[in-house]
Amino acid sequence: MKKNLFLLTFICTSTFVLAQDTTKIAGGKKNRLVWISAVSRDSLNNPGRNEISTNIIPFAGFLMGSYGNDLHVTLMYKRVSADYRKAWRFGVGMYESETYSWGNTFTQYYQVTDTSRIANQFMISGTPSFRANIGYEWRGKGRRRLQSWIGADLIAGGFVDRYNLADFKEIKDSTGEWGWDFSSGTNAYEPYGQNRSFFFQAGVSVNAGLRYALNRYFLINFQTGADVYAYMGTEYKRVTRTTMRSEKTTGVGIHAPALINEVSLVFRF
Repeated sequence: MKKNLFLLTFICTSTFVLAQDTTKIAGGKKNRLVWISAVSRDSLNNPGRNEISTNIIPFAGFLMGSYGNDLHVTLMYKRVSADYRKAWRFGVGMYESETYSWGNTFTQYYQVTDTSRIANQFMISGTPSFRANIGYEWRGKGRRRLQSWIGADLIAGGFVDRYNLADFKEIKDSTGEWGWDFSSGTNAYEPYGQNRSFFFQAGVSVNAGLRYALNRYFLINFQTGADVYAYMGTEYKRVTRTTMRSEKTTGVGIHAPALINEVSLVFRF
């Protein structure tokens, strides 16, 4: 799936940067497809020093139907120095959190017979992780069409976890499979509690990549990197069949989703 997703991203990018060029040959006209990047060098000499970019991988993932586990939506603004070698950057993003990507259900059984049982389920789910960043970027020499860079950011944000505790009445059908006892109506489900908890995250993001200028206004940026962060919040644990207990928790995490974790379309002005 990831291979197909990267291929679709490449195709979408290639389609975007194709343009129609008309040239005169022997008194007539001939149409040919050329890359937008095949512009005169003069058009790259004085690009704008403001840049806005967004990660295009999620949009390709949406078209492929794989937008759950690869969630990584970003919007970034950069202010470039006069020599085009450095840049301040400010951004916001939405990423998959641990509970958003997998969720979990812990089940214990009570009143078990050959044909019926009570499934006591403790369910944990969560929202994506939202965050903001501010940082600095160092770039390779000059205003070349292909340029390397490395950067670092301070990051801060968080996510919300949801906790549910409930009983589900189950019966065994003629094939031996267990399922919800719909014949019991409202008695098939007995909720005991719902809670929510906010987790705060703060840390450092280090990344590097390559930028390719399509023309004076548009670039494609390929990025790799990782985040190291600390988090704190309140989590809930099941104590008995009908009760939960809250506990303060802290920890350290590392987020490194993929070798190429972002392919961005950049507009500069």
